[in-house]
Amino acid sequence: MVRSCLLIISAAFAACSVQALEVPVGTTNHSEGYLVISPYSNDNQLLVQGTLEATGLVVGDNCYDSVAIVAGGAVSVNKVYVGSSSRGCELLVHNGGVLTASAFSLYGDATQGVAYPTLRNSVTVTGAGSLLNITDQLTVWSPDAPGEPGQFEEPREIPAYLRVSSGGEVRAGSLSVTNGSWVSVESGGTLTVESDLNASEDNLYLHSGSSLTVGGTLSGLDVVGDGCMVEAGHVIGNLLVNGYFSMGSEDGVVDGDLMLTDEGTLDIRAASTLTVTGDMTLDGQLNVIFEEFEIPEYGDFVQLFEIQGSVSGAFDSVTPLAVDGLEWDTSELYTTGTLQVIPEPSTLALMGLSAGLVVMYRRATAHRS
Repeated sequence: MVRSCLLIISAAFAACSVQALEVPVGTTNHSEGYLVISPYSNDNQLLVQGTLEATGLVVGDNCYDSVAIVAGGAVSVNKVYVGSSSRGCELLVHNGGVLTASAFSLYGDATQGVAYPTLRNSVTVTGAGSLLNITDQLTVWSPDAPGEPGQFEEPREIPAYLRVSSGGEVRAGSLSVTNGSWVSVESGGTLTVESDLNASEDNLYLHSGSSLTVGGTLSGLDVVGDGCMVEAGHVIGNLLVNGYFSMGSEDGVVDGDLMLTDEGTLDIRAASTLTVTGDMTLDGQLNVIFEEFEIPEYGDFVQLFEIQGSVSGAFDSVTPLAVDGLEWDTSELYTTGTLQVIPEPSTLALMGLSAGLVVMYRRATAHRS
């Protein structure tokens, strides 16, 4: 086991503090308490290609341009702070690296009279197998100080942002994105939140090829873009679906209007109901999903929607039933929110022919007797 750090004590975190630390492949660095990169100095760097264990990790403490890189290695800590009273600090997880913590805070800052784009604090998770795994709360926060550029006497916000892309994944127990901060899930990126995702307006960006799953309440997302996949059981606010939206395996709620474009796809499980408190504007594809053991039968009703507002438009198509001879009756879908399983016209004709033959047989039998 490798044990190395410069013993510079941070008053804020009472920790082992370093200006530069490298954990090579095949080595383990164990630090008691918090590992701080680095207090009260600039241009500090941590590179993890092996294993790093500590109570906590602080990237930037009253400094500029501190960087932590998890490049194919593994970091296991209790808490992580990025950008604490600092600017231009970065955490990069790539090349299959994994960082696991119980809580994670990414901070922005405020400045006066400084061009701020280069001073943003950021976290990037990118590349196949790269993972930021936060078992409890993940917070992305910036101060509410949006002074206008050129007004040097007023503070301006330096946003913090989280990006996940290209096979990278972020998992969190819950996620909060506030003020000018933002989270961007880009092509090949996956964001999974076990409970609630609370974002301020326009703070959550989904790009084509991204995937978002929220187990609890999702607020702050108003558009599911083309090529995006979103699963959420409870959405607060109006939702426009250009891509793919699923409400998961339980009953779901959209607290607002639901709009599905001709490019959109809506998945609902046959055993679940989606309540829409606002109006519904429908187009695109409706997929009704049955569990493996569920086999629809003639006469079955499926309650898909609880409609509380008005409905306009209609689905371009509803997934055909994977049972020979049966199809959906959609006549009440846009009023009561229900579908009924009925025979296909050809099957119905055969049933009519069969019934007619039975009647003819009975009459012939009666005549002979």
